[in-house]
Amino acid sequence: MGEISEAARAIWKTEIERARSMSISERVLEGVSLFEQECEVMRTQILDRNPEWTEEEVAVELERRLEPQRQSKEAALALGLTP
Repeated sequence: MGEISEAARAIWKTEIERARSMSISERVLEGVSLFEQECEVMRTQILDRNPEWTEEEVAVELERRLEPQRQSKEAALALGLTP
């Protein structure tokens, strides 16, 4: 188990170093890419649980799942906070 922890720490350290070396533009693009990947994972999970659903129904469910985060960010912006 200690080996796994050490390996995880090494990967984490590498990822932090990579992020620190990125420009702001690269970080934004990376964030967009990660968000798109996570949305695809969620779409797959939704479809696995509901194989009879159409793409439109899957999209509606994905939006429903993302709504709380959107509302939270909008509330933070309205209060002048950085989300």
